[in-house]
Amino acid sequence: VKANQGLALQRLTRHRKHISDQIVKEKAYVLNNIFLKFSALTTKNGLDNPFSNEFGATAVAILEEYKSPEEIINSSVEDLASFISQSSKNRFDDSKKVAETLQKCARASFRLDKAAYDPINTAISSSLSILRCYEAELKHIDKEIENLIKGYLSEEYTCLRSIPGIGPVMAAGILSEIGS
Repeated sequence: VKANQGLALQRLTRHRKHISDQIVKEKAYVLNNIFLKFSALTTKNGLDNPFSNEFGATAVAILEEYKSPEEIINSSVEDLASFISQSSKNRFDDSKKVAETLQKCARASFRLDKAAYDPINTAISSSLSILRCYEAELKHIDKEIENLIKGYLSEEYTCLRSIPGIGPVMAAGILSEIGS
């Protein structure tokens, strides 16, 4: 039974690695399209970036709602701040400052021909949808791994978990590959 459990755990942890690799590839791909749409949002150009994470909820909401930097520039600071406040669930201390920074980034971004924005927005939206799917799968797989590891090499598992930085999934992966 232990050998079967080890093989099952190995298949699941390897599949998790595959999904994780796909997430990394998809993020790199979508960042290229985000750069085309809104170059100053992804580059270090002397401007403050309004978001610490291009894949955070508020940044994604901005990318999906505003079809071009022009739409951000043409929005009032108050409307933009309201949208940011709503999208972030009031997590920013000063939504107006974030809105102003976002408009500065929009002004500093390269401009494309208007015809280019629709296909780029479609690609970004598709990639973000794929990422949401992969991330949901990753959570599901993590739960399955945690259920499968129960009772399998429990002393070794406990020992690995005592090491700072090694969580349940990493410990399960190590045990599935090298065993006891």
